[in-house]
Amino acid sequence: MKKSGFIVSMIGILLGAATLVMTSVINEVTPKIALIVFQTTTGSYTPIDFIMNFAFADTVAIVLIVCGLVFGAYCFVSEKRGG
Repeated sequence: MKKSGFIVSMIGILLGAATLVMTSVINEVTPKIALIVFQTTTGSYTPIDFIMNFAFADTVAIVLIVCGLVFGAYCFVSEKRGG
């Protein structure tokens, strides 16, 4: 039964980490793609216009990671106690 708790906590940690990585990659790549598009067309380009705010997604990802760590530690401690 405790193995399922470890699996759930690992899924939460991995989802949180994957979300942080994806939002970071999107924030790095989007201005570069916009630069390429604006080089082929006429228009003004400012990189700051293409940086997105992922504050909520990053907060949820951090909460997932912390909850996964806490739940994994709880499962580990309860497994050691024999409960």
